Amino acid sequence: MQIKIIKMQNPKISIVIPYHDIPETAFFLGRLIKSIEQQTFKDYEIILEKHGRMAETYNAAIQKSKGEIIKLMGMDDYFFHPGALEDIVKIFDFFPDSWWVIASCIHNNGQRILNPHMPAWNDKLYEGHNTVGGFACVSFRNYDVPKIDEELDWVVDCDWYWRIYQKHGVPRGLEDMNVVIGIGPHQTSNTLSDDQKLKEHSIMRERYGKRI
Repeated sequence: MQIKIIKMQNPKISIVIPYHDIPETAFFLGRLIKSIEQQTFKDYEIILEKHGRMAETYNAAIQKSKGEIIKLMGMDDYFFHPGALEDIVKIFDFFPDSWWVIASCIHNNGQRILNPHMPAWNDKLYEGHNTVGGFACVSFRNYDVPKIDEELDWVVDCDWYWRIYQKHGVPRGLEDMNVVIGIGPHQTSNTLSDDQKLKEHSIMRERYGKRI
């Protein structure tokens, strides 16, 4: 599959896309890239990265990003409508003191669109209660970015969001539907054992001194 990777000198926004090799990779990436090319906002670069585990890949791609804003996506995600990037940029411009934005999403299980989700902050995120959503719901300013924990899989998003909150405060919410998140058996969360999940909850409990 040929994918045109766009690299700009000083882009407004960097779209970070980690990927790995599964039978659906070409389809997923093709769908995502098409949704990017359809965006009305054109001042972006695409960082397509394959580096190992998900957290490692995100960290490597974030390090390469030159945009003022970084937009995370998964390879099986895509933008909900052509104005999605423009909506993200507008909210950052309107709230210059906000470091990060969480956007609404809906899910695609390969057969139908379902489960719309409006992200919300909660003070028990450290317990693994993820009301924010997946990484594709998140955009942030490209400075002082906490590193994603490369030892975690099950609660990697909750851990990262909580550390962002400790450093940069509560996120700004974007209520309009922004991204479609792909779900299915290919997801890392569906391959983890119960022992691994319990282990990661123990790590969170030790790290933050809270009961889960």
